[in-house]
This record gives sequence, structure tokens and C-alpha cells, in this order.
Amino acid sequence: MAKQHALASLGVSATEEGVYRYFLHGEKPVPGEIKIGSMTCWHYGDLMALIEYFQGGESPTTGTNPGKLRALGQYLSDFSPGIHSDIFHWNDPMPGLMEHSELASIFWQLLRNKLAQPFKIARQKPAN
Repeated sequence: MAKQHALASLGVSATEEGVYRYFLHGEKPVPGEIKIGSMTCWHYGDLMALIEYFQGGESPTTGTNPGKLRALGQYLSDFSPGIHSDIFHWNDPMPGLMEHSELASIFWQLLRNKLAQPFKIARQKPAN
């Protein structure tokens, strides 16, 4: 039977309870078990590595040199059913949602900058 947390009945997530116990009682959180062969990903970190790679940086997968299309495919494979996120969990979705809202903001800024480039070039050309 699953262990019921004392604060869960009040609608407090396991993360919030861990923070509460750490700061109020000095209890360090005990990480959950990591099974051998389990596949996890950090969407934010993986996306930032992919963006850096697209801008001429190092490969997002250490020790390999995939093309841009293959690198994009590797990133998208992080959303496969057998791979779970290090941040997003259905029983405590807020950290994952906050991270994804930050990712959306970064993506929107990159897209705006990319779309604005032709207009900046056009404005810089002197009129004849």
C-alpha cells in the first residue's frame, strides 16, 4: 500500500510537503527509487542544448555529431511513452507547467527575433 503523506489530505503536493519539512524540521527529502534502465529526460535542458546546437554550438548528445534533423528527432523522442520527465509529474504538475511556460516564452522570443530579421535588414538599407 502506498504511503500516505500527512499533508496530502490538505491538498498539499509531495514537493510542497518536502520543502515544508526541510525548512521547518530540517528533514532532508529522500529521493525516489531510480530503476536500472529507466529513461528520463529534462525537456528544458534538452531544448536549450538543441537551440545552442542549431546556433552552431556543440552537439546536444555528447560524443555524437548528428545532423540538425536527426538532433531534432532525438529531442522529440524525449516525448515517447517509455521516457518520463525529470520535472513534470501528474501528481505534482506545477513545476513542469512552469518550466514549459518558460520554454514557450523562450521559443516565442526566438521566433519573434527570427521573423524580425528581414525587416531590420530592410530598414538598414539606404533609400536611393
